[in-house]
Amino acid sequence: MNAYVILKILNYGSLPHISRFENYFCIKKMVDYGARGVHPKIVGYKNLDELKARLERVSIRRTKDEMRGFPDRSFIIRDVELSGKQLALYRTICGEIVKELSSKSITNIFQYLTESTKVLRLRQIMNSPELLNEEGDSAKYEE
Repeated sequence: MNAYVILKILNYGSLPHISRFENYFCIKKMVDYGARGVHPKIVGYKNLDELKARLERVSIRRTKDEMRGFPDRSFIIRDVELSGKQLALYRTICGEIVKELSSKSITNIFQYLTESTKVLRLRQIMNSPELLNEEGDSAKYEE
């Protein structure tokens, strides 16, 4: 359905109403949402070759293999030393994570790392204390 917006913005020909467009390119199934009633849900797509052809006429997409003449990607690893308020917040959040992990008898570490709000907060504080509405300088920004 994002394609509809792109085609509409670029004034690509005459587009049908969005519901007709959706019915032509989407496979729907009726789903019972309990108190909210029964509503259609998109479960698949159809006529994608036609949609691809329409989009190719109005957009340019290049794959990595098609791009030539650019230098190889290079990586630079820099050590960033946290200090001050940023370091204190980092240690506090690490302590919360250790307490949370030690209180659980069995932990799926991958699931925990992807779903934990504390891990998200840890990533945010490593970037900048301001992401958590805290005062303090960002060592990463300074570097």
